[in-house]
Amino acid sequence: MAFDLEGGYSDSPEFAEITANVSDALLELSGQSATLARMGAQIGTAKDTPQLQDKISKLLDKAQDGARKLSIESKKLQAWDEPTSAQRFTQQKLEREATSLIAELQAVQNDIAKRQRQALAQQRQALESSQAAVSGQSGGEQIMLQEQIANEQEVEYQRALIEEREEEIREIEQGVSEINEIYRDLGTIVAEQGTIVDNIEANISNVAVHTQGASRELAKASRKQRESRYRRCCLLVILSVILLIVLLAILPALT
Repeated sequence: MAFDLEGGYSDSPEFAEITANVSDALLELSGQSATLARMGAQIGTAKDTPQLQDKISKLLDKAQDGARKLSIESKKLQAWDEPTSAQRFTQQKLEREATSLIAELQAVQNDIAKRQRQALAQQRQALESSQAAVSGQSGGEQIMLQEQIANEQEVEYQRALIEEREEEIREIEQGVSEINEIYRDLGTIVAEQGTIVDNIEANISNVAVHTQGASRELAKASRKQRESRYRRCCLLVILSVILLIVLLAILPALT
């Protein structure tokens, strides 16, 4: 017997373990998604540094792993054979939370990708300006050699940043594709659960209709039975009155 998530004891320790794994994955992925959203908001600002890009890249990888783990554990939860009503409730609750969280992560990834593309466009414009500045130094202009070298180094640095950001965008797009697949899988699970619930509700409705019909029939039978007793009582009273009248008519003659 194992301690379950609701604060009681469970006769299915394996099921309790799976639900605990799903809950842990949800909690971890939720924190990662929130942190990614905060970091993503800094892309394209003065705080957008190579260090920030590195942190975002690593956290995106962790979030991808977390989403995979959540998907695997959710499928285990859904595959549990013959769940009780309480287990079915837990399945539906956690699957809805998982689907909602994956959708949230999708939105965060898409927002980061959008900001990365905008920042990339700005970097390319800056690179073009730097290249134009370097080109303008040639000819008859008297420019210090150190300044020219510094500008060339800036151009190379900006090119390296652009290449890194382009690679980041490609990785994010791959991650978005995988998260979309996970979302579709979880959506299918939730839809299947919804069909099961609909069938259960339909069966309950049918039972209710049949129960109401049976109640009406019982009420009708009870009413007929009461009417039948009432008629018998009336007939008995009438017969008693007739017998009394007959006796009253016969008694004088007998005396």
